Amino acid sequence: MTDPSYRCRPSILDTEVTWTLTPIALESSTGTRVPLEEIVAIRLYGAATAISVVGQGRIPATGTLRCVIRPVHGRLLALTSSHYLALGRFEDRSAEFEPFIHALLLRVRAIQPIAQLLQGMPPALWWSWYAIGVGCALVGSFGMILVIVELWTKGHLSLELLVLLPVVAGMLLSTRAIWRLLRRGRSRPLVLE
Repeated sequence: MTDPSYRCRPSILDTEVTWTLTPIALESSTGTRVPLEEIVAIRLYGAATAISVVGQGRIPATGTLRCVIRPVHGRLLALTSSHYLALGRFEDRSAEFEPFIHALLLRVRAIQPIAQLLQGMPPALWWSWYAIGVGCALVGSFGMILVIVELWTKGHLSLELLVLLPVVAGMLLSTRAIWRLLRRGRSRPLVLE
C-alpha cells in the first residue's frame, strides 16, 4: 500500500511541494520531516479566496481549506487546498486535500492522542475579523444616519452623499458576510468521525 500524498503550490512565491504521510512522519519533497509523535496541534479552517479555476472558466470560490500543523520544535506548517496556477488563478484541490488531511488526523490521533485537534480560525485571526466587522458596522451605520438626516432636513441627497451611498451599502453588506464568517469560524475542538 502506498503512503498518501498531496501536491500543492500555495502561492507565487512558493514552488510546488509534495507532502507524503508515512506511518511515522509527515514529509515534504523540500526536505521537511515532522514525526507524527512530535505534532502537538492541528487546526483546520476555511479562508476566503477571490477566484477559483474550474476547467477553463472562472467561478467565485467558496473558500480555501487550510491545515496548520504545530510541531513541538520548529515552525508551523500550513497546507492549503488552493493551488497557484498563474497570477490571479488558483485551482481548488479539495478533492485530494480532504482525504489526505483526514488520514493525517487519524494517524496523529493514533500515535499522539494528546495532540490538540481544532477547527475554526486561530483566535488572533478571528478577533481581527471581529474588529473589521465592528468597523464596517459602525461606518455603515454612521453613513446611513447621514443619509437619513440629509433626507429629513433637505428633502434630497447632496452629491457628496450620493457618492457615499455605494460605500455605505458596501460596508453594510460586508458586515453581514463577516458575521457569517465569524459564526462558522469560531475555534472549537475537532471531533473525528
